[in-house]
Amino acid sequence: MFEQIRCLKECQTLPVVQNHWKFQSEETLTAYFVAINAIEPVLNEIFKRLQGQLSKLDDEDIKLKDYNVKRTEKKTGFKFHSKQLEEMNIEIAFEFGGDYSKFFYFGYRWIDQQKSNDKLAQSLFTEFGKRFKGGEPDEDWPAWTNWNEYFSKDEDFILVYNGIFCMAVKEKVNELIEIALLAKEKM
Repeated sequence: MFEQIRCLKECQTLPVVQNHWKFQSEETLTAYFVAINAIEPVLNEIFKRLQGQLSKLDDEDIKLKDYNVKRTEKKTGFKFHSKQLEEMNIEIAFEFGGDYSKFFYFGYRWIDQQKSNDKLAQSLFTEFGKRFKGGEPDEDWPAWTNWNEYFSKDEDFILVYNGIFCMAVKEKVNELIEIALLAKEKM
């Protein structure tokens, strides 16, 4: 394995000819494929670790629910619930719109679309918009925004691994609860 890694480092310095790597040996080509094949297990382990970190955020008031992060599927992510949010028929959601290196967003989702409330939707959109530049509401999301600080580059996975992202999620959840309660009060 170490020999393959050494060969991969060698490969990174090789000239590119017509957008193709020019491999010096079978070993460098093998090392390249070892690295490519390691991506999925490494990312799976990072997101398993994230699930454990997020579940530790649970307390009396807020609970992690529906953790479902899968690289190959769209619209996967995780949600937080509380009694106060459930009374408003909303949940706090963090979701990937594509593979989990693009289009990461957060906001409020309706728990039951059939019970959505237009006044609450407008109030959530207004109060949310005072703090975040949000997207247009739709039937699922009364208020949401892209979270571009994470998952836009490979180095961001280190922030997930070491818990920095989890702490940022905790801050967002607390802020979103505060916004939701204010929106309910103002409607």
